[in-house]
Amino acid sequence: MAIATDGANVYWVDQSTVPDDGNGRVLRCTTGGCNGAPETLAGRVDAGVPGLLAWAAIAVDASSVYWIDGGAIVKRAK
Repeated sequence: MAIATDGANVYWVDQSTVPDDGNGRVLRCTTGGCNGAPETLAGRVDAGVPGLLAWAAIAVDASSVYWIDGGAIVKRAK
């Protein structure tokens, strides 16, 4: 639902299940494609990190990815 790009990669929030159930993920794929296998930057499938709860937006800068999760702004290095 939310998407951002830095020119080299595309970042998006995948809330493919019921909203607010904790199963959302932040994903990344190169602009050239990722053969249907995007990298998970955050989410339940990411080594036990809790999934996103209530997301609203995503943004990137030169060094980080930002998103809103349950009312909190979250930052992660690219």
